[in-house]
Parts: sequence; C-alpha cells; structure tokens
Amino acid sequence: MGNSLFEWGNRENTTMVFLYEMGSTGLRFGELAQYLDDYHVVLGSNEARQ
Repeated sequence: MGNSLFEWGNRENTTMVFLYEMGSTGLRFGELAQYLDDYHVVLGSNEARQ
C-alpha cells in the first residue's frame, strides 16, 4: 500500500483535511481548490499498489 499526500495553502490558516479512496486521485479536488484559497488544505489517501 502506498500513501499519497497533497498539501497547499498557508499553515497559519484554518486547516481542512480531505481523505479519498482507492481508485481515485487527489486531482479530482482540482476544481474545488479554487474555492479554498483562505484555507490550509491537506488531501490524503491510502492507495493499494500491486
């Protein structure tokens, strides 16, 4: 299993954490990202690897 972590924004801002499931990627949050400028955002997953 591999872990993926994406992070952006100022760490001094309120942090929002999103978890996503196997079979998807952090890229699916791309459209949402434009609305989260005022936050520190962390995306994480635990993806199965073969």
